[in-house]
Amino acid sequence: PFIGDRGSGKTSMMYSILRRLDNYNDGSREEKQESSFWLGEENRDVCFVTLDMIDANVLKRTEDLLGIILSRLLALLEDLDSRGRYDLRELYRKLSELYKSMHNLYWQDSFQAEEVGITGLKRLADSQRSIQSFREFVALLLQWLGNNVYSHRTVYLVIALDDVDMYQGSKNDKEGDKFQLLQQIYDYLRIPGRIVLLTFNENILRQNCLGHFRKVYLGTERHAEETPAEQDQIDSLARQFLFKLF
Repeated sequence: PFIGDRGSGKTSMMYSILRRLDNYNDGSREEKQESSFWLGEENRDVCFVTLDMIDANVLKRTEDLLGIILSRLLALLEDLDSRGRYDLRELYRKLSELYKSMHNLYWQDSFQAEEVGITGLKRLADSQRSIQSFREFVALLLQWLGNNVYSHRTVYLVIALDDVDMYQGSKNDKEGDKFQLLQQIYDYLRIPGRIVLLTFNENILRQNCLGHFRKVYLGTERHAEETPAEQDQIDSLARQFLFKLF
């Protein structure tokens, strides 16, 4: 996490770290030490694959974090494919299957958040499968990169998300629940071999979580203010989630 108010340099610092991780793959030991980014002798076999920074502030109802990540992974495969040295058919096939399953789950216009009954249960099962499929694809990709591109080094995937607290909600999220982005990070990006860099204002992010858990705990129909006991419970839920996330 890079935490601070507007204009405090969070994005600049995160971008600097992102570029240093990207350049770490090719630099000599001396260059890495001089850049104040030497990870130690035991990490000489480590390298990083960085995706372009994602600005969560512009993901407003027309884009989705997972869709952006998949598109960046596709661009990575296409760049490797352009070199003409690798057989990428299996990775392309796995990525295509993953996109189709996630499209049916998240990005169809017919999605209704309040679905119940058999349809709701099926969507819940599909959601769990998509989480597992996403994690398996990333693990497969990192292993393949280590074996075929980076001379059997351990590969880490680096994802940088800017202004997480300013996310406005996806097009399928009719109430603009800003909590959705945090839930996707928690569900999909807790993967061995990946590093997630985040910038946010802590107070705003906490308010986003409080709003979500207030709606879950009290329901959408209630308009009266919560009692002190309910406030404590909602605050506890928000704190616990943020602690688990970070």
